[in-house]
Amino acid sequence: MKKKDLADQVQKELYRLGADLVGVVSFETMLSYGEQWESVKEILPHAKSVVVFGVRMIDSTIAPSKKNIRLPQFSTKCLYEEMDRIAFGISRYLDDLGYQVIPYSPYLPVEMGKESKGLVGDISHRHTAYEAGLGTIGKSRLLLTERFGPRIRFLSAITDAPLKSGKPLKKDFCKNCDLCIKACSVSAIDQDGNVDVMKCARENMKLGLPGV
Repeated sequence: MKKKDLADQVQKELYRLGADLVGVVSFETMLSYGEQWESVKEILPHAKSVVVFGVRMIDSTIAPSKKNIRLPQFSTKCLYEEMDRIAFGISRYLDDLGYQVIPYSPYLPVEMGKESKGLVGDISHRHTAYEAGLGTIGKSRLLLTERFGPRIRFLSAITDAPLKSGKPLKKDFCKNCDLCIKACSVSAIDQDGNVDVMKCARENMKLGLPGV
C-alpha cells in the first residue's frame, strides 16, 4: 500500500474515532529535536512516522475558572479521557494492520527533578503537531490552530508504519497581535516569546503540585 493511501486511512480512522485535527510527521524530522526523541528511538528502533491528533477544549467551560476552578478541571479530565480512548483505538487499528505503535501520554509527569520540576513531558506534542502542519507556534509558545486557536490538546503516537508526512504551515497567526501577552494575569509571556512556565503553572494549577 502506498504511503499516502495508508496515511489517508489512518487519518480517516482517527476522525471516525472523534479527533478534531489529525496529522503525520516523519520520525526522522522529530529526531532533529534532540535527546527526547533519541530515547524514543531506543524504545521503537524502526520507527518511521509520528501520528498526532488533537481534541478541542470546550470554550464555555473555560470562563468559570475564576469562580469555580473545578468546572474546567472536570472538562479537562473528560478531554484527556477522550484522548486516551482515541489513542487506544488507533493503536488497535495499526496493530491489526501488523504495525508497531506506541502512544505517548500528553499528561504532565510527576517526576520532580531539579531540571524538569514535573513540567517536561517525554516528548513535545505541540512540536509534532507543528511539524505535521496542524498549526504554528505562537508568542505564548502554544500551538495556534486556524480553527481552535490554542484551545486544543494533542497526543502523539510513534509507529513503524510508513506514512506520508505533512508540512509546517507557512502562516503567522501572531502577526501584529499581543492578545496573549496582555491577557496573561501573571505576566508570564514577554514580547520576545519567552514564557516563565513556573509563573504560569502556579496560576493555572493552584490545586496541583505547582500551586503547592
